[in-house]
Amino acid sequence: MNLKKKIVALGMVCVLALGMAISAFADYDGSYTWTKSGPITATQGVGAYTNLNLEGSGEYAKPYRNVTLYSRTNSNDQNWRIKPLNSNSDAIYVFTVRKDTSGRSDYTLNYIQSAPHNCNILSISQNNAYDCQVKIKGSPISFYVELANRVGVRLNYERPGVGRNVYWGTAVDYWHKA
Repeated sequence: MNLKKKIVALGMVCVLALGMAISAFADYDGSYTWTKSGPITATQGVGAYTNLNLEGSGEYAKPYRNVTLYSRTNSNDQNWRIKPLNSNSDAIYVFTVRKDTSGRSDYTLNYIQSAPHNCNILSISQNNAYDCQVKIKGSPISFYVELANRVGVRLNYERPGVGRNVYWGTAVDYWHKA
């Protein structure tokens, strides 16, 4: 093979590799997970650069503890994992790293069915996991969280004020793992 053909073949391989890399980040199918805990940060509007946060100052998870946005702290109230409930499941959840007083560690974002559809945490073992299962859509650096069993219902936050409330709505608010 002459040099021209080798250069053309190398160029085609580079273009193909680049095209495959871009499509890999185009849209997640809900299987995006990370088991190492870390903050989830809002990326837009007045909520930008604030973290998903458990409201209050308690060191324990408890049923219906409210979820807000808050300035970055070193508290575990802002550490989350996106992962399946167990290795045999395809269902994805957003878990807080906080445990309750009995040591239960399965507290996840929860959908409150009555308006205004507040977001809080609840133990999956105490709740219908149907209202906690999510899909992650977007890219590794900019994604939105949608309830898997409620089409078009996404994790949103209020725009004004400090300690913005987090709720489930139809807007597309973007997040990233900080």
